[in-house]
Amino acid sequence: MGNSGGPLVDVISGKVIGINTCMRYNMEGTSFAVPTNKVKSIMHDLAEGKQISHGYVGIYTATLTPEFAREKNADPNSNYGVIPEANGVIVLHIYDDTPASAAGLRRADVITEIGGKKVGKAAEAYKIIDNAQVGCPVDFKIIRGDKPMTIKVKPDEFATRLRMAKEQREKKHKEKVNKLKEESLRDKASALPPDMQDKVH
Repeated sequence: MGNSGGPLVDVISGKVIGINTCMRYNMEGTSFAVPTNKVKSIMHDLAEGKQISHGYVGIYTATLTPEFAREKNADPNSNYGVIPEANGVIVLHIYDDTPASAAGLRRADVITEIGGKKVGKAAEAYKIIDNAQVGCPVDFKIIRGDKPMTIKVKPDEFATRLRMAKEQREKKHKEKVNKLKEESLRDKASALPPDMQDKVH
């Protein structure tokens, strides 16, 4: 029904369940969509030309269950340390130069509550973070080892982070291209007679 802006339709019920946003060119049959409940919650703001903010803290997580914790704790080669046998969300990775790293969150921290809301699944944590007010500190209740604690994390604007990442990629690409050009010119110059080498630009 269209890979950019078209409706995502349930083939059984015939109901629209999302809005298609993009498709992975190297993954045939795989596309991404915004759920209809999310669309409904922001469509009036979009119609009025308002910007929709999305919180970002820079963590990669997974749902934690007591069974998962026991499995990892029984593995002598596990590099997670001792994981609390609890329900929550475990932090698998903290990205550099992000609100999470600045606040002091660590790998293997177990998040049990964000902004006063209990979390038992990774999807729940991402939803709360996505809806968090940008720039306002949010309390993350965590368990680190066997010690419960609260860490305040100040979410960034996700769109700003995407733009910064794009600019960094473009900068690195430009630097790589310029380096290749310089190397190519040096190779050409070295192949010329000595009296002509300084005329290559």
